[in-house]
Amino acid sequence: MIRIAILIGALFLTTPSEMNAHEFKEDVVVIGNTTSSPKDISLKDLRDIFWGRKRTWENGTPIKVYVLGSANPSTLIFYSQNLGILPSTYWSLLFKQPGNEEDIFVPTILPTDAAIYHAVDCTPGAIGYMSSSEFHYHDSEHDLIEPVDIHL
Repeated sequence: MIRIAILIGALFLTTPSEMNAHEFKEDVVVIGNTTSSPKDISLKDLRDIFWGRKRTWENGTPIKVYVLGSANPSTLIFYSQNLGILPSTYWSLLFKQPGNEEDIFVPTILPTDAAIYHAVDCTPGAIGYMSSSEFHYHDSEHDLIEPVDIHL
């Protein structure tokens, strides 16, 4: 009986967010296609892009948003650091936004960092995120990708 109480107590003392914070120390980099995405944007603009409130770059190019699935560790880091929420909350709120059918914003979900890298590389106006180690692994001077600096 005492062992069960200790196990239950340990479960309540260690929350999933604490476990995730310790497990995933990886940095996440926001990447953009160099043909039309800016080299730096404000945190407000990044949030507006990922909420679908900003749909074009200053030069008129449509913004195409690519994200990783909710189970990807980079997703948890990106959403918590940049949007201040969990991925599940993001999707829940995103689909509750008012709007008509032709104006619905939904980012494209891709399965891997490599798929994000390739999609952003091939799509003018694209933006996404991935782990910094994967970015440096794929980074080539011949690709049309560069990190996007986020400033307040």
